[in-house]
Amino acid sequence: MRFLLISVTCVLTVAAAVAWADRAALNTPVIHSAEHGKIYARSVPADHVGDAGVTRVYRVGKDSGEDILLHEYDWYSADMQIFGTVIDPIVVRFGHRPNGRGQSPDALAIGFYREGNAIREYSTLEMHELGSGVSHSVSSHAVFRNRGAMHLLSNRRAAYTITGVSEKEFTFDLATGAIIKPEDDQSD
Repeated sequence: MRFLLISVTCVLTVAAAVAWADRAALNTPVIHSAEHGKIYARSVPADHVGDAGVTRVYRVGKDSGEDILLHEYDWYSADMQIFGTVIDPIVVRFGHRPNGRGQSPDALAIGFYREGNAIREYSTLEMHELGSGVSHSVSSHAVFRNRGAMHLLSNRRAAYTITGVSEKEFTFDLATGAIIKPEDDQSD
């Protein structure tokens, strides 16, 4: 009986530790820079969890303290990428890993933003229905395997390609946020 009690206690302790370690990190202010560092986004949360907050995109000024505000968005994201020029930056935002095991029409998977406006946003449910697959952990789920990359198509359009957890690749037109069919994706 004593052995059984010790075994059950050990199993419960390990399970609790795994669940605790799998929790999403609390929101903190973050800065993300474009590849060459001429543009950056500063995202500040309104709360410890969720996507409420503000994100401001800046162009680096010539002198310290003279950075120029380009755009402002009414959301927080700890995970984003910035592409484009100092005149026309594009922000690719990833939603936080939603709690639970099911996909949701309200949970952001990926969004594309330009000039202070959303170009197009996709929910975790939409991406799952498009074949991204879902990776589950103890307390959350994800639809993408990794972060994507920007590239140019043969018609000189900027595109963004990312891989779902199912290994299916998705290519988005950065001007519209629309998914480009593989036969239309003739990259340079």
